[in-house]
Amino acid sequence: DAGVVRVITTGASQPLDVGRETRVVSAAQRRALAVRDGGCVGCHAPAVWCEAHHVRHWLDGGPTDLDNLLLACAGCHRDIHDRGWEPVRGPDSHWSLHPPDPAHPPHPPDPPEPAGSPPGQSRPWGSRPSDPPATPARPEAGQARSRASPV
Repeated sequence: DAGVVRVITTGASQPLDVGRETRVVSAAQRRALAVRDGGCVGCHAPAVWCEAHHVRHWLDGGPTDLDNLLLACAGCHRDIHDRGWEPVRGPDSHWSLHPPDPAHPPHPPDPPEPAGSPPGQSRPWGSRPSDPPATPARPEAGQARSRASPV
């Protein structure tokens, strides 16, 4: 078996458009996506946190070409696949994500958090977990420095 693949390359001969031969995005394509998209097209998370998404899904005949790829963080990628968010290319060729029509949701809403779940287990995307309490640099008078030697 053999296949003929049209490959578009950068000046350094790095493949950028590989058609249908492979689903996996190359390192050169990821770098090009990071430059073009700057990060997640939905929430602007940094590119290093993002996954490459085939706008026209690879299983549906979509090519692994830059024109068919965008960067999405894990949360926005789930929104695309599970919650019906649509990638839309603007007149300036930049991608953005649009929520589904509220009158016709593609899936039922997520269930509420269980009543007994500990607080702080889930947090909005993009928010940082709270910092742990600060550890004193020196033990206070009368406290042990380690478990083995009391002060």
